[in-house]
Amino acid sequence: MIIFYLAVNFISCGEDSTTGITNPPEPVDSSQFYYPKKPDSRWNYTRTQTVENIRPDSITHYFTNYPLTSSGYIKILYDTLIAGETLKVFLEEFTDSSSTITSRHYYKMDTVTMVSFAYRGVGGTTMPFKPVFSGASINFERNGIDMWQFIYGSRGADDSLIFEEDRPIVLKYPIVTGKEWIFRALGSTVFTKKYTGFENIHIDTAVYACMKVQRTLSNQSNYILYDYVSKYGQVKRDYLFKNSQVTNMLGQTIGYVDYRDVVLVTSISGIE
Repeated sequence: MIIFYLAVNFISCGEDSTTGITNPPEPVDSSQFYYPKKPDSRWNYTRTQTVENIRPDSITHYFTNYPLTSSGYIKILYDTLIAGETLKVFLEEFTDSSSTITSRHYYKMDTVTMVSFAYRGVGGTTMPFKPVFSGASINFERNGIDMWQFIYGSRGADDSLIFEEDRPIVLKYPIVTGKEWIFRALGSTVFTKKYTGFENIHIDTAVYACMKVQRTLSNQSNYILYDYVSKYGQVKRDYLFKNSQVTNMLGQTIGYVDYRDVVLVTSISGIE
């Protein structure tokens, strides 16, 4: 949908012109906060996958069913003790057109950091931590057209508990603009996060003051990755993967697309 905005200045006798006057910027709450960790906190969300800038036109027919839409929820269950660490257990159920996938993620949460400690389940998790890898490509004949398994990596093959060996630092406190850190390193790839500034995110009638968190990969300039985190938890994820390679069954490149994956929280409950 395209919306056109028409600005009209009304001038009458004896009144000053309003030309150039704009509404003041919406205030943004930039106070410090911690990620919620109360049991039964829940985030319902929708996920929308789109493709843009398809080239050449001859591969457009592969994307006739886009955008892909799905939904799910994330819920904090309880505390558990693993390897001597007290961890918060996040449950996620993700539903698309064909199946429902359940997974769990285990976070160590204190006043200094929020660390991804372990996970179980074939689906991985959506928020607040989603692993991203470089060198993704799409092979339609062999693997279908859902790109998540190539960009986000394969998760567990069953319900076994898998430890994050490098303990990714998902969030670092205090949450203040300009803070930057290396949150994980895999081989030659260094993953960096940075708090770029607070923004208001509007969801229906609610307004969430969020820190915009940028993620970068040292060897990948085509990924534009942002997470939006508030005192009510993460409310948005916007990942754009530019120049994603499309290959045929023989592994030959047949084109490129820009792939966007957006997760937006639709409702929140149980937060203190």
